[in-house]
Amino acid sequence: MVKKSSKCCIALVLIVCMLLGISVSEGNHVYAAMEGKIYYSQGDPSYDVKMANSTDGSGATLVYKSPAGTPEAVAVDLNGGYIYYADRHPSNLSESKIYRANFDGSGAITLIAGVKANSIAIDSIHGKIYYSQGDPNYNVVMANLSDGSGATPVYTSPAGTPEAVAVDPIGGHIYYADRHPSNLSESKIYRANLDGSEATTFIAGVKVNSIAIDSIHGKIYYVDKNTYSIKRANLSDGSGATPVYTSPAGTPEAVAVDPNEGYIYYTDRHPSNLSESKICRENLDGSGAITLITGVKANSIAIPFQIVVQAAPEASSVSISGTAQVGEILTGNYNYNDVNGDTEGASTFKWYRSDDVSGTNKTEISGATSKTYELKNTELGKYISFEVTPVASSGTSPGSAVESRVTGKVVAAEAAPVASSVSNRG
Repeated sequence: MVKKSSKCCIALVLIVCMLLGISVSEGNHVYAAMEGKIYYSQGDPSYDVKMANSTDGSGATLVYKSPAGTPEAVAVDLNGGYIYYADRHPSNLSESKIYRANFDGSGAITLIAGVKANSIAIDSIHGKIYYSQGDPNYNVVMANLSDGSGATPVYTSPAGTPEAVAVDPIGGHIYYADRHPSNLSESKIYRANLDGSEATTFIAGVKVNSIAIDSIHGKIYYVDKNTYSIKRANLSDGSGATPVYTSPAGTPEAVAVDPNEGYIYYTDRHPSNLSESKICRENLDGSGAITLITGVKANSIAIPFQIVVQAAPEASSVSISGTAQVGEILTGNYNYNDVNGDTEGASTFKWYRSDDVSGTNKTEISGATSKTYELKNTELGKYISFEVTPVASSGTSPGSAVESRVTGKVVAAEAAPVASSVSNRG
């Protein structure tokens, strides 16, 4: 289980801090959970998309009600401030659409029309939306997240039904499942580059409904419909597949992961028993399972997360003030900036002497490691430059070293005044 105390707070590259809760960082990337919410789509008998509190399942609120179709997939994009959901009309392709709406369901628009999407995945870093679809196209498609344009198939199934898609922008991969109802050996999870190139079989012999990626802990979670279970495997190569939940009588349909809080969420549908159809939550290792929401035949679930980059600090406007004269004190100046809001730590400094303005024979001045430097006789006739390496007090650090322009040629110290023609009159 992931310790809750492992969380750390950061500021985001994209200014969405007001939307965010606690964060957990891994390398240069951070996931952040939004307001502790869970979204889920459901068919019979409700045919809607709802939002509830992920802590206890309370506060279920309607965000979309289908007039005649079946809401099938739901995803969240915190960067853009939107939710996405698919409404499938089995007998009417033109009415089958992917919609985009505000977090509360207001302002809904049709993003992509004429698609019977089974699954949706959002890559807000690269501005893409991925979706899988069955009849009549049986493919996985990538389109522009901004307006749904530029739809491009990244995979077309030769004989199966692409059922699930997930994206890992950090690792630079998409994952999709191709189910062959009558051929288990041909049912697989594939991994490919974000553009669909270099696809390889990632996990074979699995009829998968849903995929969730946990880049922080290097795991992939998936619903294995053939064994009525939720499984976890290594994200590096698909090895180490381990069941974290097996349904005693129902059909697990969807899975989502919240690596920030250390939970997975999944749906267990009982086609003939609504009261036993549930959304459950448990720790990442499968322990501590609880029923979160009862009486819901959920097709899809989404835990809002944002993937952001924690950047190193930067130094700008690096310059030198003071007089280039032996015995004078020069001061290095610069502006410190960190897009994550990390305060400045112990930034480091260097001073150099060169033979000319071009930096010929530039040599680091031994012992000159502060923001100020008193010019010595050894700098006479030389040109001086100042360098700073910005260091943050927390987060990703240090930044890149930045050097100033050189000063003018260092001149000799002014001679001390001399008294002359001094006489002593009695």
